Amino acid sequence: MESHFYYRDEDLFVHHTLDKHPTPDSFPMHAHERMEIFYFLSGCGAYLIEGTQYDLCAGDVLIMRHAEAHKLLIRPDEPYDRIAIPVSYTHLTLPTIRL
Repeated sequence: MESHFYYRDEDLFVHHTLDKHPTPDSFPMHAHERMEIFYFLSGCGAYLIEGTQYDLCAGDVLIMRHAEAHKLLIRPDEPYDRIAIPVSYTHLTLPTIRL
């Protein structure tokens, strides 16, 4: 696995990662405390999210809610390239505007 870009601070975590020869067993079913924005750059596979399978094509974007169980179903014969951004719901809250 190659990390092309990685940024983390107290509010934001972003990573761009490439697996030239992905191993399907390396991607178990899991969930996150934050929602996740997932940008699929290349590869061949699908995401299993809460029991529903979604086929992936280059350029697809998935948005998964926090605590939503998901698992990557990836073919090992093609590079798997992606960008993932976990997002806290507190960052999505709009400020209150008082008139």
